[in-house]
Amino acid sequence: MNMYSSQKKSIPKGAFKLFSLLILTTFTLNTHAQQVKDIQPQQQDNNMVVKYNIDGAKFYQTFNVDLYISRDGGKTFEGPLNAVSGDVGKGITGGEHKIVWDVFKDVNNLEGDIVFDVKAELTENEVPKEFFAMYNGNNDAFLGLMVGQVGKTGWYASFKTGTFFSSPAQEYSGDETWQPDIAQGQYYQFNDSENIRRLSVTGGFTFQAARNFFFYTGAGFGIKQLIWQMEVHDYQTETLQEEQYVNHPDYSYSGVEAEAGMMLRLGNVLLCAGASTVSFAYTNVTFGAGWVF
Repeated sequence: MNMYSSQKKSIPKGAFKLFSLLILTTFTLNTHAQQVKDIQPQQQDNNMVVKYNIDGAKFYQTFNVDLYISRDGGKTFEGPLNAVSGDVGKGITGGEHKIVWDVFKDVNNLEGDIVFDVKAELTENEVPKEFFAMYNGNNDAFLGLMVGQVGKTGWYASFKTGTFFSSPAQEYSGDETWQPDIAQGQYYQFNDSENIRRLSVTGGFTFQAARNFFFYTGAGFGIKQLIWQMEVHDYQTETLQEEQYVNHPDYSYSGVEAEAGMMLRLGNVLLCAGASTVSFAYTNVTFGAGWVF
């Protein structure tokens, strides 16, 4: 990619002044969207500071940057210049940068129609795929594990469960006419016990959006049940005969579980936050923390 900026002036050794500055044009040297733009040459004593911006660069792209100069309005160029420091050479990332050119270490005088040329050669760096394992849970299922691989693209598998594991013996109809399956001579009543039975098994893909930032999305199977506890008593003695768990279908769901979220990498630590839904009827907030290795 090239960006040319121009100024017309004669610059004798030891004392030079800038009279006018004209940004000419922008050129892109490849088919990608990156551009070198906003070139701003400025004099600082016997140095020329050339500010520039590499726009549109991806997190896995770096550039080999060189500075050139033309004394004939851009017809021919000299360089790359050697007496340069700052954001020049290999490994330059996208964003705003500046190059400091010690003018008279490279030339004895600077005369003519001066044009600066910043050339940035693109390098597509390989993004390594790394495995991760983390604790992963939600506000109903506090026990869970998520494993997978991150890179430009990756994968994951996740398992989450709550701490209530008992299966319901009966299902409540949702109205007062409901009759449980109990023996004659017995009656029932619900106590204050209320539990959530939650299970989630999912898998999907990870996508790297920035150097330390990832998205994930996937689907699988999920269960969420609202479980009440029913006490069965003897009519005559009113003694407690047994306790049963009853599923409330109006607040219970099972079927496809979909989820999405984001991951943030801090060194080898990986944090995640997102949301999941069972049958698109019940939603949980998910969270996790783990290790990349």
